[in-house]
Amino acid sequence: MPTTLYNPEGEPVWEAQYGSQELALTCPVKEVLLEGNRGSAKSDTAIVDYLLGVNKGYGSAYRGLIFRNEYKELGDLITKANDLIPLVFPSARFIKGGDLKWIFATGEELWFRYAKTQANYKTYHGQSFPWIFYDELTNFPDLKFYDDMKSCNRSKVAGIRKRILSATNPHGVSHTLVKQRFIDPAPPMTLIKDKHGERMRIHFSFTENKFIFKNDTDYINTLLNIQDPVMFQAWVMGNWDIPSGGIFQHIWFYDKHVIDLTKVN
Repeated sequence: MPTTLYNPEGEPVWEAQYGSQELALTCPVKEVLLEGNRGSAKSDTAIVDYLLGVNKGYGSAYRGLIFRNEYKELGDLITKANDLIPLVFPSARFIKGGDLKWIFATGEELWFRYAKTQANYKTYHGQSFPWIFYDELTNFPDLKFYDDMKSCNRSKVAGIRKRILSATNPHGVSHTLVKQRFIDPAPPMTLIKDKHGERMRIHFSFTENKFIFKNDTDYINTLLNIQDPVMFQAWVMGNWDIPSGGIFQHIWFYDKHVIDLTKVN
């Protein structure tokens, strides 16, 4: 798979950074979690992953869905897409209002939607979306909507790569569910096979993001000065072994309060 986007003149306008971005864009696994700390360009990578399938001859069969848990949270994702897409596909047009989506000259569509509960699945039942992305997966109340939407990850056109991508930091209402599904079963870049199917996680770190260090050092300093110990571990360290929720959230830590009995004499 390519990892660079070009403008109509053949000039590169976006290139994957070495490490997690390259790994994510070339990963052959259909279902992938992009996890790690904040500022590591996870959602940018996902948007590019979709765009790499545009203008490949699939036309309207290549439809993508980007989900957030709240409508108001779609703004940042739309801005990122709006900054990039015109550089690569200047003839594409963005539809505002209740039907937020990009429509490309060759027929492909990228939709921006929000979903709060499993009940939202009925809106998409029976439809086909070869590419689906969930931003901040741990903010969804559970994984029921996520699992139901797998039935829509399909296409009648041969050759289209099916993708279910998610991005998230540790922490959030579904922290434990996501951790059990994607983190605990295996280390990063290891294929997981069980009753939920095949999937993989790729760990992202802002230390790989050369652009944020060049253009937004204030954001890095803000992260490094977070005083809440749990949020520091989640947002800066990308640590999944944090207590998320409950009365012991700020006093219980995995590395301090869990004993490996296999190492006890």
